[in-house]
Amino acid sequence: MFSRKEPKTEKDVELEKKIKDMDISWGEIFTMIIAFYQAILPYVLILLGIMLGLYFLSMYFLTR
Repeated sequence: MFSRKEPKTEKDVELEKKIKDMDISWGEIFTMIIAFYQAILPYVLILLGIMLGLYFLSMYFLTR
């Protein structure tokens, strides 16, 4: 419950400074967005495929 606070490392100080200054470029934001898109893409494509498959299957059975 009560823990002694660890001394700050150089990395912590650097991170705090970066957060304080919000020293983040548009390139970094753009890269994050692309990385997120690439990570989510396969699942989106699989879902899209399943939905399209079900749609065409139901159309086939409803119209024959």
